[in-house]
Amino acid sequence: MMRKTKHWTYRLFVEHPNLFLPWMEKSKAVASAQVDGLRRIFEKHKVREGARILDLGCGIGRTAINLAKEGYDVVGVDISPLYLRLAERWAAKEQVSARTTFYRMDARKAQQLLDKTRKKFDAVVNIGTSMGYYGKIEDQRIFGGLREVTGPRGILVIETVNRDYLVKHFQDHAISNRDGVEWRDSRRLDLESSFMMNSWKFYWKSRASLRLAANIPVSHRVYSLHELIELIDSSRWNYLESYGSLRALTPLTTESIHMTIVGGRR
Repeated sequence: MMRKTKHWTYRLFVEHPNLFLPWMEKSKAVASAQVDGLRRIFEKHKVREGARILDLGCGIGRTAINLAKEGYDVVGVDISPLYLRLAERWAAKEQVSARTTFYRMDARKAQQLLDKTRKKFDAVVNIGTSMGYYGKIEDQRIFGGLREVTGPRGILVIETVNRDYLVKHFQDHAISNRDGVEWRDSRRLDLESSFMMNSWKFYWKSRASLRLAANIPVSHRVYSLHELIELIDSSRWNYLESYGSLRALTPLTTESIHMTIVGGRR
């Protein structure tokens, strides 16, 4: 009998979450500015202070906790037990535990949140390029499920990598070091499928040597703006607007590494 291979998200975020944790911690530095951008989007689309927000793929809570500090009630979901524990500790430290709830859950099962919360959300956010992990068909299903847990005037805010930037500025490898971990990323962009194919190798780093900790093949679907608009439209959301920077809410161009797209419940 052939053994089923675990999806790369499970290997990275459940089996080896400590390897990617230094880069999750690094993202805290921009979280406050990103949440300021979210707050301005919320105000524009009449998502009031005190509204219920779903943070999909919340990680260690960088978006959820900063939203809670701004007066929103936030539910964060993620598949990583370690990241969720760290999010809960951080929420307690920031004294926003009463405004935050964290669940271990696969994004593809977000509809099950209604069984837990009994209330729909005023907005759903997915920040930090944590979509496309399972391909276009699953993304469509996820967006459709998110529509079912969102109230009649709810909005969807997605921040992800900009495919047009990747094509224009493609780099086939990168090396990064943080907190005694070296991350080597080899990349290939499949232009036929728009999948970014990566080999992520993590090493424990000491003065004298590198010791391989994990070798994880990673793949995820990347989108141009028009493709993402078509995707949310097919999931019964209305496209409202897009930005090149969530922090500054600047227009999207081919020089924008990331793109933020806003949809409204149809």
